[in-house]
Amino acid sequence: MVEQVPNLAAAREHAVKLLSGPWIWLIDAGNTPPLREELRTITHFQPEQNVRLVVIGRGKRRWPRKSDDDQMVVVDGNVLTRLKVLQAVAIAAGRAPEEMGMSQPGKGETAFIVPSRNDARQQGRLILVAEDNPTNQNVILQQLALLGFAADVTSDGREALDYWRNGDYALLLTDLHMPKMDGYELTTAIRAEENSARHIVIIAWTADATKGEERRCLNVGMDDYLSKPTPLANLKAILKKWLSNTESTSQQADAGQFI
Repeated sequence: MVEQVPNLAAAREHAVKLLSGPWIWLIDAGNTPPLREELRTITHFQPEQNVRLVVIGRGKRRWPRKSDDDQMVVVDGNVLTRLKVLQAVAIAAGRAPEEMGMSQPGKGETAFIVPSRNDARQQGRLILVAEDNPTNQNVILQQLALLGFAADVTSDGREALDYWRNGDYALLLTDLHMPKMDGYELTTAIRAEENSARHIVIIAWTADATKGEERRCLNVGMDDYLSKPTPLANLKAILKKWLSNTESTSQQADAGQFI
């Protein structure tokens, strides 16, 4: 859940109307960052909300890091990406170790490493995603990476079918409504061709979250169902359910709420 306000004064006024926490206050410090004492006051402003801070500053250091007094996580806006925002929020929320994003002496640039495609395939952790929306493709790739999975992405069901025929995937995550071949047709084609030695888990991934749709997915041979947008914790849970070795390398669960 995300709330947006134009400045810190408006955030304080708005916060009294919000649910109890935890909350992440994601603050764009710009060129005039708030005073440290002002930020420290925010963390005690609404005790029942358990406020944690992520401050977007100006700099070129690549990874999120905690401040000296652990009051906040700082991330540099000059080189900001979606993945770094996710990492900063996860660290602030206590859902991921600081080492997930920061450089460590003697350990290379970062302790967070997405497995190579070949390693993922050998470990039975390579995912196939069928999704025609580029934004959704980026989101799911980043979420899978945070959970320690590599993935191949296709833009329609026909392309996904070709990938499946020539690949070694542990699980297929498929949208239902795609050009050329939709998720239902894709599932039907795979189930008709596969055998007991090559069964693949198929998870529907759709914004059409109705009970009738879920039942239709199961009837055509899908194994499970995920709604969009998908919280990271839900994705982690369904991968753990269907892939027995997910827990050992999962790196993050769900975050909380944002200002």
